[in-house]
Amino acid sequence: MSASLVPRPTDMPMMALTTAEMFVVMSLRLRFIALLHPQTHNCDWQEGLVRAGLGNGAIVGFGRLVRVIATASLHRLDIRWQCCSRLGADEAMLLHCLRLMQSRRMGEACAILHDWLCPCAVRAAVGLSETFAQGLVERSLVLDGGDDDSFPTAAELQAERAVRSLH
Repeated sequence: MSASLVPRPTDMPMMALTTAEMFVVMSLRLRFIALLHPQTHNCDWQEGLVRAGLGNGAIVGFGRLVRVIATASLHRLDIRWQCCSRLGADEAMLLHCLRLMQSRRMGEACAILHDWLCPCAVRAAVGLSETFAQGLVERSLVLDGGDDDSFPTAAELQAERAVRSLH
């Protein structure tokens, strides 16, 4: 993996993502829809994870991680509908966090979670995201895209999100 892990920019076209990144984002969107609209959107968000061969621990960890993000975020989330062709800010943040964990850069990944979630949720989110990140690696779903210097830094993504929350 590259020494420089730069986050994906918000609003980038989904078609520019790697297969592994697209898999994570679409799984996130399905899980989020199932959380927000359990009565009207009866989707099996786990099916894709099972078909990809992820273990039960990674699947359960992912489901719980998304629940933690949905309930403990410090800001209004930017997770897009399944059919949206552009990447949301929090989708980009999750990809970046998981990429850092896959490359064993736990300090940086934890810093993202500290900035993203209320303090009481960070510990749980660290363990859940690490379990999911490792489950992805075990199935050769390595999140190694986006190492172009033209992409914004994590600080720039945070500033962009802060400005958006003021509107």
